[in-house]
Amino acid sequence: MHKILALALMLLVLLPAAKGYALSDSEYRVLMKAPQFRKAEEELARYWNGLCDNMSKEDKKFVLESQRKWIRTGRDAEAHELQSLGISKVNAYTIATFRQIGLLMVHSFNYINEIGKESPRADDYYSYEMTKEALKAIEETGEDVRLLAKKLEIELDELDN
Repeated sequence: MHKILALALMLLVLLPAAKGYALSDSEYRVLMKAPQFRKAEEELARYWNGLCDNMSKEDKKFVLESQRKWIRTGRDAEAHELQSLGISKVNAYTIATFRQIGLLMVHSFNYINEIGKESPRADDYYSYEMTKEALKAIEETGEDVRLLAKKLEIELDELDN
């Protein structure tokens, strides 16, 4: 009986970790038809293009690997977590993408300030601000974002700022 219980517990722990959340190319193309996701991707590309210009080879390698890891697993994991809150797939990927821009902003800030001018910022430093940006992009499509804001603990009056 104990062996069956232990096996069942092990399966409960390992099966969710084994499940792939990777966005297929066809799913990505469908998401790109949504204006809020397309805007998020365009902003990400715009920020990414200017990010590594002045970085050392080692720092570029770190940021590039971080971005690749996010594309392979992080984006999908975060979007899946957001979907578990009842957020649609397109909005979950939009929010995850804007939050990634925030992480790249942290990398940029920390690289520029590594000589000790200011303390380094945590990876989620811009997360709240970038979630607001995602909500603005979603709102631009005509969608009512009040429920989304509540789920994400964002104050609606802050979207105007």
